[in-house]
Amino acid sequence: MSAQSQFGVVTDSETLRRLAEYKGIWTYAEVESGQLTEVSLELLTGARSIAKKTGEQVASVLVGQEVERFVAELSAFGADKVFVIQDPRLRSYASDSYTEAVAQLTREKKPSVFLFGANRNARDLASRLAGRLNTGLAADCIKLEVNERGQLEQIRPDFGGKELSVVLAPRHRPQMTTIRPGSYRKQEPDYSRVSSSEYFVPKLSENHCRIKVLKNVRQPIDPSEDIEKATVLVSGGMGLRSKENFELLRRLAGLFGNASVAGTRSVCEKGWLPSSVQVGQSGKTVSPKLYFAVGLSGAIQHLVGMQNSEIVVAINSDAEAQIFKVCTYGIVGDLFQVVPLLIDEIKKVRVERKLMRETVTVGTPAGDP
Repeated sequence: MSAQSQFGVVTDSETLRRLAEYKGIWTYAEVESGQLTEVSLELLTGARSIAKKTGEQVASVLVGQEVERFVAELSAFGADKVFVIQDPRLRSYASDSYTEAVAQLTREKKPSVFLFGANRNARDLASRLAGRLNTGLAADCIKLEVNERGQLEQIRPDFGGKELSVVLAPRHRPQMTTIRPGSYRKQEPDYSRVSSSEYFVPKLSENHCRIKVLKNVRQPIDPSEDIEKATVLVSGGMGLRSKENFELLRRLAGLFGNASVAGTRSVCEKGWLPSSVQVGQSGKTVSPKLYFAVGLSGAIQHLVGMQNSEIVVAINSDAEAQIFKVCTYGIVGDLFQVVPLLIDEIKKVRVERKLMRETVTVGTPAGDP
């Protein structure tokens, strides 16, 4: 008789006993250019959401040399414990040495879940580690849930973003997942939190360190194209009609601090915007506080990339556009009329607030606070 029902529920006692040995929700804390990556902190939000339902401890894994200075930051963002893997040969990321070092720790401690960011090096490490541990890997997920049977549901877009699939791993541990940057919003740090730390020295031979990193060369990123860090995003679609018309969106973005212009896949494929600012299934996942969706229909491929935006303002002439079903505020109208009016109104409010502050400052009697 099969040990697995149609719902993927394990029933045989031996498998249940083996699975019970695995405890803890882990995140991979990646250090890049001397600091923790944003997705490393975002993963802790996802990990804590799982831990609330499973009652397990959240731990982060730091790998490198002289990386213990990041323990306090990981604790502030939600880690209950931090494993620090240190070795001079781990100063820079290399597939073989990092895989072996993390595999040794994982085999010894047996976490139930291990989360990685879906960026370049973390993807490489996660896939190699899954192979080394003979477990599965749900790649490029955007959300994690725990169902009524206590199973981890790893949710990822499929078929070009047209559908969402739920991945289950009822018989394998650890359950490994790569999460798209921006899928979770990092929580407000609490620097009063103090987590424990445990140092782990891996047993690495020359066979584990065949790759030697001689030099790291990084191409500088234009801050205006770093849309994953923007607080405000002004995103345009084919409704803009031409590359030149995106200047209108740049004018709107220029009214805010830490704002960038982004676009849909169609816009970037036409060369109206660089591919580095594409939002969506085949682009980047973003979670700004304010997202302007201008002249874009709201196809599911685009929505999966911006669904975690705090406030969404949609501007479209088509009242039936899909974007109006997910936005916070919607404006039905010609964007070439609406956006200039919006720019003027924002400028007017800015002037009024400035005058009010100046009036309050000038009118405050001496000695008053």
